[in-house]
Amino acid sequence: MIVGVARFRLRLPENSSLKGKRGVVKSLCARIQGEFRVAAAEVDEQDVWQIAEIGSPASRTTGGTPTPSWRGSCASSSRAASISSCSTSRPS
Repeated sequence: MIVGVARFRLRLPENSSLKGKRGVVKSLCARIQGEFRVAAAEVDEQDVWQIAEIGSPASRTTGGTPTPSWRGSCASSSRAASISSCSTSRPS
């Protein structure tokens, strides 16, 4: 089994508040989850309103097609949040 983790650091120069950042991050996490069927969550920089860091894990069996390791929601906003703290469910 091959496991990968992607971590994206985004700069949001037009953002002026944590509330605005939260809307952008939730929208982006939902799009990542819907399009790629993997979990996505803000994993760092929760208190900085112009920077977002999003993490996403995925796994695949060798020689097979990629399968997500788990699927979760991007609802956490605490400083100690991580991908593993999101709610999880098995994909159907």
